[in-house]
Amino acid sequence: MESSRARIISLGIAGQIRLLSILALLIYLGILFFYEALIELQIPKDITNEVLQELEEETTIIIALQNEPSHIPIVLSWLQTTYPYSSYLILDFDSNIIVQSQPPPSIDVLEEMWYPDWESSIVLPFTDENGKRFYTMIVHDFPYESPTYLDIIESTIPFSVILIFLLSTMILARIIVKPIQQVAHTVNQIAAGNLHQRTGVSRQDEIGDLARAFDVMAENNQQLLLAQKHLIAQVGHELRTPLARVQVAIDILEEQMSLNEQTQMMDVRNDIKEMSRLISDILVVSRLETVNFAGMVAQTLRLEEFDTEVWALDVVQRFTMIFPERTVTTCFVDLDIFVGDRMLLGRVLWNLLENAHKYSSIQQAVSLQISMHNDQLMLEVKDEGEGIPQECLDGVFEPFFQGRSFETSTMKGFGLGLSLCKQVVLAHCGSIELKNRVVKGLIAQVTLPIHSTNAVKE
Repeated sequence: MESSRARIISLGIAGQIRLLSILALLIYLGILFFYEALIELQIPKDITNEVLQELEEETTIIIALQNEPSHIPIVLSWLQTTYPYSSYLILDFDSNIIVQSQPPPSIDVLEEMWYPDWESSIVLPFTDENGKRFYTMIVHDFPYESPTYLDIIESTIPFSVILIFLLSTMILARIIVKPIQQVAHTVNQIAAGNLHQRTGVSRQDEIGDLARAFDVMAENNQQLLLAQKHLIAQVGHELRTPLARVQVAIDILEEQMSLNEQTQMMDVRNDIKEMSRLISDILVVSRLETVNFAGMVAQTLRLEEFDTEVWALDVVQRFTMIFPERTVTTCFVDLDIFVGDRMLLGRVLWNLLENAHKYSSIQQAVSLQISMHNDQLMLEVKDEGEGIPQECLDGVFEPFFQGRSFETSTMKGFGLGLSLCKQVVLAHCGSIELKNRVVKGLIAQVTLPIHSTNAVKE
């Protein structure tokens, strides 16, 4: 069965269309042959003279013609030659009897055939003695009647042809559309970030060639992106070593410096800390993007159970220690145990709070709301800053993208915070969204499914 299907598919789309057309024609011819065979079964193959005579004796013929005396003998001669045993009735076009057979036709038959339906009659031409043509109209009551089911079959032949055409079209549509739907589904999956998705189409026709070409392209793109991520990770690792040596050198120099010089050296130390944090963010983003591309999230996340409220308060406390001038209002609703990577999720919350701190004035409070309901952990950070231009909202999660102006900011960043947030949330099968508030400010919303994280842990 599979080999036959493979051979049919290998014909290609054009070959399959031709094959279905031939099959439809053969089925139609088979129906006609079956119908003719049924008719032949109802009529004897060898009709003897006795049978013909019996049929003719039971047949009544009515002929209508123009009442021309010279035409009557010609028509009578034809009747006696063609239907010697049949009774007949010759009328003029006004239904007046001109001549009839002896014995005359049965009264019952005449009652059924009187004023016959001439629209269904046979028009038969004759030639008179002068070589001129004249025409007659003939009806008869041949005693043989076809069975009802033959009439039904004959009347349904056109519908059978239409049905065969529709079935062939449906089969052809399924053959063509199903693999195209597979390719379209794969395209949507890759566009959503699942770069390991493939079509799985193995047909040996034009659609199969298209699907394989697409799979090759997707594989090459995935390998290029993975190579790019590996390169960034390797560069980050290589930068850590010289930064560590610079840090050690600063520590040694500070021991030999005066107090005033040590104070001046603090700027250098802060710059080194900022660079270390940048490298750490790059490595985290690169690692998460790589595992998301390869579909190996479970091997990367360090999943553990933790109390959501304790975790959130710990992040907020550390944040207010670093930025004591910033007020953070909190609201926790129905919090419980959550399963996830505690450290990475803490980075997400920290980055969102820091982002709100950067782009809103000190006089304005930053609010944090966390709740659990409908098997989801909902996290929301609101600020009252300038917000983000609407056209930039789709790009803020890309690495090194800066959607807000730094002119009014007292701090500078590198555009990696939101990218890291997105990768961590995606690794937890969640979603993250930024949207401008109606009046002023920005809302960052994170949704994490509780069951998905438990499934990942298992």
